Amino acid sequence: VLASALAPIFLNAILDSAPSLFSPDPMQSAAMMTSSEAGLDIHGQMFLAVIKATLKLWRSLAGASTGSSGSEASTRMTSSQLSDLGTFLSKLAPYFPFTEHVPGASQRSSAATEQLVEMELAYAELTALAMSCLNATQDPTLLDKRKGKKKASMKETLLHQLEDVGEYIVETLRNERPSSSLEGSQGGAISAQLSPATFAELLPTIWLLLNLQTQSGAVDKDTDDEDDTMSDDEEPHQDSLGGLPSRLVEAIVTHFGKAGRGKTLIFGFIARLTVLHTYASYSGAFSPLPCPTVLSAIRSWFLNLPRVMWDAAMKKDFRLCSSVAEYLRHVCAADDGAIISHEDMDALHAPLAVFFHIQHQTRGSIAGPYARLPPQEQGRVRALLYFLQPLDPRLRAAAEFADAV
Repeated sequence: VLASALAPIFLNAILDSAPSLFSPDPMQSAAMMTSSEAGLDIHGQMFLAVIKATLKLWRSLAGASTGSSGSEASTRMTSSQLSDLGTFLSKLAPYFPFTEHVPGASQRSSAATEQLVEMELAYAELTALAMSCLNATQDPTLLDKRKGKKKASMKETLLHQLEDVGEYIVETLRNERPSSSLEGSQGGAISAQLSPATFAELLPTIWLLLNLQTQSGAVDKDTDDEDDTMSDDEEPHQDSLGGLPSRLVEAIVTHFGKAGRGKTLIFGFIARLTVLHTYASYSGAFSPLPCPTVLSAIRSWFLNLPRVMWDAAMKKDFRLCSSVAEYLRHVCAADDGAIISHEDMDALHAPLAVFFHIQHQTRGSIAGPYARLPPQEQGRVRALLYFLQPLDPRLRAAAEFADAV
């Protein structure tokens, strides 16, 4: 009831604020940008508040529906509510990404940029949430396209919006967002790394997008030729995200390799992706198993984990080092070979040897990063060695030098 009552109010607020935000008066913009601490004007503040309120409302609504039985869920999320959300998103879509459509990028304050990015993250999650809810209800009145080709169904519209959202997230994770849309007008990739807080805000959207691949029932896009051969009465097959899940995983792995801060959160997310298939209670749609590109990215990430442990221990990031050791122990104990092969686990031995002991050409024997770890973290590493048995000669000798075996 609340969603239906607020929908026209939120929509009107967006329609009233958008013209002033995206085509503001030049004199007003110049005045606003004079202070480095100035955020968006009143129209931008209203725009942001409405998007955040809509997201909070729909998170609650989707959560309640997911946790309900079938009949009760259908009463909690009606076709009218989904249609209202679709209309709301369709009014925002032409301006997304918002940082590229608000004038004055060269003079924009950091506070204003942060608020625009906050808008973008909320819109991205709302769009993914809308498609997830639509797939869950599969209301035929929302999927009907008999009124003509010019009026696309809600699902088609959302798929187009999700393509933009997917590209935005991939570019953000790869640090390839154009700087001209954020701060200054120099172009190229933005210099600032994605913050841990921003990555955490992206996680719900990423998870929704990963799971939409199977829900929409297709992997590859139809070609233009196939679309051209359809009759007017046929609904074109648009249920595709063009390999977006694979590109998302690749981008997350790339981001993990470059991230200077917040590696523990990113590591935890990737690690969970690799063990989802081992949980009988898991009911999500995403799985790396049928995706060779995803498997390749995950295996490359896995083989680099000894280096991650090294760097974490040297930087005294004991939490990350301990998390990696515990994960590797879990994978070796499970030893199912579904995603991480036996060869991959055997390949850990050589790079792990220098974690315990280094034989330097001029300095002789040097204790590896293992010696820097607190006793509790050292215990986790020793547990990993137990599950890696039998150890290859080099790793065993290095571990013995460090009194780890």
